[in-house]
Amino acid sequence: MDASIGIGIDGYTEAIDGTPMSKVFIAIDSEQIKLHTVQNYSGRDYHMKERTAYHALFDLRKLLSST
Repeated sequence: MDASIGIGIDGYTEAIDGTPMSKVFIAIDSEQIKLHTVQNYSGRDYHMKERTAYHALFDLRKLLSST
């Protein structure tokens, strides 16, 4: 695809004391930038997916504005 920046998101959900918890791994990679974070979210699936997408795009925007 000849992209200059890549974003990877992976994770899993498990129930802890009856509450769904997600551990999400976010990676942003380019020639100049290498970033990886781990986030923990709780709540409904769509809330966790929304938070994950927001966090990944926020990190990307922050990195692009700093270069």
